[in-house]
Amino acid sequence: MNTITITLTEEQVNKLRKLATTRENQTLEQIASTVVERGLYDLAYRTKRNKEQWSQFKEFKKSLRS
Repeated sequence: MNTITITLTEEQVNKLRKLATTRENQTLEQIASTVVERGLYDLAYRTKRNKEQWSQFKEFKKSLRS
């Protein structure tokens, strides 16, 4: 496993602590890991979706020229 050090703002830490109050069985590190995992999933999904939409838009513009 690779380790990355991330510096969070005070506001971000406060939000994580607030989340921790509803997740008593998870550590702050586990919650932060979940946030990162979901963020990575979201970014990958959006990147793929944006690529598809851009391709569709280019095809649409091409069809207008014909």
